[in-house]
Amino acid sequence: MSSIEPELVAGIVATPDEDGPRLVYADWLSDRGDPRGELITVQCALAVAEREDHPAHETNRLHDRSRELLDSHRAQWLEPVLDIAVGDYRFRRGFIEVIDVLQPNIDAARLREACPLLRAVKTRQATVNDLFHYLDALSLDELTLYKLTDSLMLRRVLDEPRLARLRRLDLHYLSGRPQLAELAKLHLPLHRLALRFDRAQPFDEPVLLAYLTTHPARSTLRSLELAYTRAEELGLLERLPELEELAMTSCALPVQRLFQLVLPRLTSLVITDAAMDALDPELLIAAFPSLRRLRLSNTRLGDRAALSIAASPHAMRLRRLDLSNNQISSVGARALADSEHLRDLVWLDLTGNPAAASAGEHVRQALANAEVVL
Repeated sequence: MSSIEPELVAGIVATPDEDGPRLVYADWLSDRGDPRGELITVQCALAVAEREDHPAHETNRLHDRSRELLDSHRAQWLEPVLDIAVGDYRFRRGFIEVIDVLQPNIDAARLREACPLLRAVKTRQATVNDLFHYLDALSLDELTLYKLTDSLMLRRVLDEPRLARLRRLDLHYLSGRPQLAELAKLHLPLHRLALRFDRAQPFDEPVLLAYLTTHPARSTLRSLELAYTRAEELGLLERLPELEELAMTSCALPVQRLFQLVLPRLTSLVITDAAMDALDPELLIAAFPSLRRLRLSNTRLGDRAALSIAASPHAMRLRRLDLSNNQISSVGARALADSEHLRDLVWLDLTGNPAAASAGEHVRQALANAEVVL
């Protein structure tokens, strides 16, 4: 390693959210013929393009090039890392930042040396004990726990002082009240919280949303994901004033309350696997003045809903629209494609609407700047 390279990497580690130091390092690598320089450049550009909803032709080009580089070089780049720890690794902006742990007894110090930007760990009950052994070496700000049914272990994780910088917490397959009681003691200023309850044991107490909105971190929460819970007290979400992303899967939703929510910063709304056939999407879009991304998937919507979106002047704000796995026919698909209010879409997903596929060519031609999925 060149004497300047450790300094360049140290600068990135010190400011991991900034692109500038990464791009300086990328130029240094590219000047020496190292393809990782291009990967860093491409993935940084892709992150910006996706965050700012750039046109599909731009993001597609970047996605394709990122895949080509990883297909060609991933084995070489991962070889020294896999000698340390078996896991599913993910590159973000040119560096390994995420590991889904697949083995116990990781040598965390060696792993940190090989992956200095590693800051996100995914683990499950079988390997969660090892988490405490490598926290001294890994400074984590993202943690995903799968199927952690032991409430005492969850309490131990949430009490761990070395996780004080945690900003993202994803809990998959929670089993209800005992674990929520432990979660209620959490005092981390989270930016993202995902609570996915077990499909076989859905959590159906409105205290869930009451907990979320009295939580000390509510002023910092930007992203909330709920799965398999009731949302009867949906209005309590208004006590999360900074919320920018809201996703709800298989949640019992009072449709009339959706329109009454006041979430001025909400840019992304996802509702999946819910009976929303009584929904008028135009009212939904109008309710959230900052909304740019809307996903209503497997919600029983048909042509009436598609025509409502197409006719709404508020739909001009939308950049990504996902109406997959619904009951939209070619009539609804054509209405969306011909709408003067959807000219700025960069993504339209109509997969799982069998009758919409017959309008595919028309839709793609009418929405030339969008990635259309049928």
